[in-house]
Amino acid sequence: MYGKPWNAYQGQVFDDQEKITEYNYEEFIPKHLLKGVDTNSTSFKTQIKMANYHSKTDMEQHKANQ
Repeated sequence: MYGKPWNAYQGQVFDDQEKITEYNYEEFIPKHLLKGVDTNSTSFKTQIKMANYHSKTDMEQHKANQ
């Protein structure tokens, strides 16, 4: 129903897909959008943490769909 077999991640212990963090945000956000942003501010770090919390990897979404 959701595009993957029920046992798609069966036996997989660790999720190999990365989520955004305050240490790897450059891989997810284009550089031209970060030009005028203070990446050391607490508000930016809070926004990154909220993006991490609200996003799901494929494995997490599959477990939620089950």
